[in-house]
Amino acid sequence: MAGQESPPLCSSAQTQVVEFSSVSLRRKREIGKQDEKESSVLLSLSALLTSVVREELRDCALVIAVDQGFRDSAIVADLLRLPNLRLMDPLSRTHIENTNISRKNILPSSGILQVVGVAAAEDFYGILWEASQCRGYIFLLEDPKPLLDFVSTREDPWDFGGSYYSYKSLLNRQLVFVDVQMPEVYVIVGTSKEQLDEITRSAKGIKTEHIVGIVKSLKTQDWEIYMNLLFWGPGVAVVNRWRRGAFTSANVLFPDKVSDLKGATIKIVTFGFAPHVVNRAEEGLQKYGRDVELIQTMAQVLNFSASFREPPRGELWGTKLENGTWTGLVGALARNEGHLGVANIFLSDNNNRRLVQDFTQPYDADKSCFMARSAPPLPRWQSLALPFTFEVWIAVLLGVLFISPVLYLLAKGSEVSGEEMAGLQTLSSSGLYYWGILLRISQARVPVRSSTQILVAFLWICSVILTVGYSSNLTAFLTVSRTPSGIETFSQLYASRQGVIGMGNFFKISMVSSRNTYLNGLADRYAPYSDFGQALVPVKEGKGVFIESRKYLEYLINTQFTKRGSSSMRVMKECFAPYSVAVALQLHSPLKERLNLVLSRLVESGLVRQWFLETLRRTKTIKDSRSKDCIKSLMEGQDFINQLSNIPTQLITSITHLQRSDSSEGRAEEEDAAATQPSLGVIPLSLEHVEGIFLILLFGLVFSSLIFALEISLRRK
Repeated sequence: MAGQESPPLCSSAQTQVVEFSSVSLRRKREIGKQDEKESSVLLSLSALLTSVVREELRDCALVIAVDQGFRDSAIVADLLRLPNLRLMDPLSRTHIENTNISRKNILPSSGILQVVGVAAAEDFYGILWEASQCRGYIFLLEDPKPLLDFVSTREDPWDFGGSYYSYKSLLNRQLVFVDVQMPEVYVIVGTSKEQLDEITRSAKGIKTEHIVGIVKSLKTQDWEIYMNLLFWGPGVAVVNRWRRGAFTSANVLFPDKVSDLKGATIKIVTFGFAPHVVNRAEEGLQKYGRDVELIQTMAQVLNFSASFREPPRGELWGTKLENGTWTGLVGALARNEGHLGVANIFLSDNNNRRLVQDFTQPYDADKSCFMARSAPPLPRWQSLALPFTFEVWIAVLLGVLFISPVLYLLAKGSEVSGEEMAGLQTLSSSGLYYWGILLRISQARVPVRSSTQILVAFLWICSVILTVGYSSNLTAFLTVSRTPSGIETFSQLYASRQGVIGMGNFFKISMVSSRNTYLNGLADRYAPYSDFGQALVPVKEGKGVFIESRKYLEYLINTQFTKRGSSSMRVMKECFAPYSVAVALQLHSPLKERLNLVLSRLVESGLVRQWFLETLRRTKTIKDSRSKDCIKSLMEGQDFINQLSNIPTQLITSITHLQRSDSSEGRAEEEDAAATQPSLGVIPLSLEHVEGIFLILLFGLVFSSLIFALEISLRRK
């Protein structure tokens, strides 16, 4: 139409600008929504961590480790505003509040708070892992790989006295890791459930009591909190959820997982070492002994199932190899192949073993002693001289030599004052008269003169005292065999040039480190063995002594080297190196403190000593039962009856005697004799006991015959 202007037409360039502007606005809105959503997630996470710190770590100082992605995070600022920060010095407080965090350690003067920047696994070594008080370790990591690499290395460094706490957000792929030192509580969290499980199975994680992971659920948008099960089972399990600023249940995030192990299997490394661990082949009772009873009692208290396993044959407690590793029981604990170890284990750092294993508090005590072969008992005929010492016998002999002439002189002198009895007129008759007084033989005639009567009266008093004392002691020496004194001290052992035999090199190291010069010299003669049977062979031959714990040696002598009241082995009087006996543990074991509590109560109750005594009685009963069953089966067996005609009469008599006698080799011969004649009530003396008397009679006959021959010879001349 005329007079009207047509609207201006938009060029293509203008159209593209408008479309681009629309796209930019939509993109900004989407980015804004995403930022708002991520901000909401971070706020929720911050509230969750703040709640955990306030509820669980209220009295703990915080240690924070962050990487590049969390340097300016609001979570860090929120955590550092908590009252825990009161433990920091003003300089560190100002530095952290300005959020200008460098990769260098920021340590307060008290050393109870630390801020560390991490970018690689090596950066975790800059953290102060050990503390004497409660601490909270908070790890804010965008990339969890350095943490995963760190926990997969060797156990140290790590704060095994604390707990660890972390979370994973599926939206922003960020990690928060928190650790706090609480009594026997540890917590670790990974970036996902799978990574969390990997941390729990790592060298550090398997000994951390509490491992808690926070994972953002895509379905419910809640925070799922996982914890490790430690001994309760493999992997992790959901323990709680965080929804709308609060936990959905009252479940404890850090439950006590050691006081009740819920029937978990605990591997016990041990081997037969009686009387502490006794292996029995009979069905239904595989092991018994003091240490076995100890483990079974702890299993009842802590509710776990004990699984016993032995180290390779001959390795026993273990030996340190040239490459620094250990064999035997110590090696099994160092490789985490067993949780506990028992076998009368000495609490010692011998050969730096505490670098690879740990110990509980002691529950018993023992010491290192030497076992030597006993010398054969003295011949019975010497018993006649044993009631008196050598000096007493000399005094008696001198009395005979002196008193006889005195009686003779008194009798001869009586010619002046009066005639004395004819029995004292010769020297020989005076000697026989005094000999009769010593033997308490009544004399047909008594002295006439007063001087002689007084002397004879005092002689009778002395003879009564001597003969009564001799007779009393003679009874004991006739019935009890006497063993000559042998090697009893280190100096005597060193002078004897005998070798020293032991199991492994434990005792050799102890002797080398001793201040006793004789023990140092004996260490040069030390010969290590790996088999108990082979180690005892040279000891039986008298070529060496065997070193072990005193309780084991006494048990060994009673059960293997004592027959009919006589022992072929003995323990030397001088011992060395008293030790405390404890349960061996893995290094940094979470069971240690609970086991210590149980052990202290067991020791106070006296059960440990009671178990030891019961083991001795039980072993003796089993041994007696086996001997009787063996003899009974031998006498009643059909094969024995069929072959009876081919057995010599002496063997039949021997077996019959064994059946009638006590089968226990530990009983004395006198008890056997008393058992065969219970009506007498006394122990009859055998020919062996009184052989000395017949030897004296034989000597008298020989001497008299020689004098008789001498008299005949002189008469002919």
